[in-house]
Amino acid sequence: QDPVTGDYAPVANRISDFESNDRNAAVYGILSTKLFTNLSIQGGLRGEYTQLDVRQPLLNEEDKYYYMNWLPSFYATRDIGTDGMLQLRAARRIARPNERDLNPNLVYLNDFNARQGNPHLQPVNNDLLELAYRDRIFGVDSSFTLFKRRESPLIGNRSYALASDPNVIVTSPINFGANDSVGIDLNFNVRQLFLPGLSANLGGTIANEKRQRISNFTNDMTGVEQTNHRENVKL
Repeated sequence: QDPVTGDYAPVANRISDFESNDRNAAVYGILSTKLFTNLSIQGGLRGEYTQLDVRQPLLNEEDKYYYMNWLPSFYATRDIGTDGMLQLRAARRIARPNERDLNPNLVYLNDFNARQGNPHLQPVNNDLLELAYRDRIFGVDSSFTLFKRRESPLIGNRSYALASDPNVIVTSPINFGANDSVGIDLNFNVRQLFLPGLSANLGGTIANEKRQRISNFTNDMTGVEQTNHRENVKL
């Protein structure tokens, strides 16, 4: 507040206003064929071109970022018996960062904490390899899926002291490392359980995971690897 006029005036380092323009162009193609009476394959490729402009009107600063992503996919399916099916799946997808993570302004949450986005964040690649078997066993719809999944590069948050004011802790997103997961998904579905109209579904996951973590208040980007064993059951 101006002490003379009493009017409120904008302070550049306290303004969070920004403009973003995200443009995407994509093309996708599929080729599929049936090799035998019980075996079919399908391959696909998606190409995405992204142009991202992030502008801070008050500071008259603009960041431009361009990237090209190729997202392949492959499926092979074989019918086994009357209800059985064996399928091999491999695919890549991407997850783009949100506007909050791209905002380059320093946004004060309170007098001692702030957040600053990173307009140069890259999207996260999600790679998937699965071998799935489905069948109807003793009247139960059953599926068993072996999987290997990978996320890279990750988007994580790192905190550091603001250079101009060490009392303010800034949290900012960065790209780093990868997460890997290997395991099996189990699913059993009973359509009729004891009473007409009553059904039940039992699902479970057993997996080993390797996850990357980064440390705060350091410039070390190598991170720390954590190994976890995960079991999950849901009825």
